[in-house]
Amino acid sequence: MDTTGFLWFGTNKSLSRFDGKGFIHYYPGEGPKHYVGRGMKEFVVDTLNRIWFSNNSAINRFNPETGTFSHFFYTDRFYPNIDSKGTIWAFSPNKFWVFHQKADSFVVAEQFKKNLKTEGFYNLGALCMHIDRSDNIWVGFNSRPAKAIRYTPKNRKVKYFTSEKDNVHSIWPEKVRNIYEDMEGRVWMFQNNMSYYDTKKDSIYR
Repeated sequence: MDTTGFLWFGTNKSLSRFDGKGFIHYYPGEGPKHYVGRGMKEFVVDTLNRIWFSNNSAINRFNPETGTFSHFFYTDRFYPNIDSKGTIWAFSPNKFWVFHQKADSFVVAEQFKKNLKTEGFYNLGALCMHIDRSDNIWVGFNSRPAKAIRYTPKNRKVKYFTSEKDNVHSIWPEKVRNIYEDMEGRVWMFQNNMSYYDTKKDSIYR
């Protein structure tokens, strides 16, 4: 739901807005009235009521006031999300990006020293991105054994989570499909099973 109360839905065929009475549909194609690519993931609304979503072709942004789309990156596996200050973040292999409003573009916020591809984090791509209430950015990967990272922008620290055999304080070996924070501040990683990170104890539990 956006800031004006309209409901937005994303499918493999269209972006759709419901106003309580009927739907308005937007379709992929060429030009400012269309978005790029097919399918949608990581659907977010920013402080200016613009709709952001990614797919296998680009990050798309829709402005309801003008009825037009903007497109960024034109490549696979970018995930947009928004922090508590209204800043738009995106993730790509070995990099976090931050959106600058005045320049109307993304710039690199962090380049990882560790190569996530050679370390096995990014061998099959990322599956999800979540920003918790402390503005830590979490990314779950489609890898075996399972892997996830947490990036803290204020001190630029990266914490790596992996699956370790016979270690109950590591995440399960299956790929990390979704990450969410509950009301207690625990960060859950949804796999075939579930594990969570306890921020107070700085530990993973199954």
